[in-house]
Amino acid sequence: MLDEVDGERYTVHAVVTTPLLRFKDDIDVRFELTDEQTSTIHIRSASRFGKGDFGANLSHIMDLQTALNAQAEY
Repeated sequence: MLDEVDGERYTVHAVVTTPLLRFKDDIDVRFELTDEQTSTIHIRSASRFGKGDFGANLSHIMDLQTALNAQAEY
């Protein structure tokens, strides 16, 4: 669920709820212009509860990368 978009800072915050136990995971994305033709995307996913996430945060990042790559124009 998209929670917050800051167009001035080029950031996005989203919350993903895990299907089984309904835990909330935070995903933060920041877009950084490197030069006129390239940019860098910083992605962070963190669980709000517990010490282990059973790979959920990595999965969130990989899913987002896949979706961004599918939308990228080469």
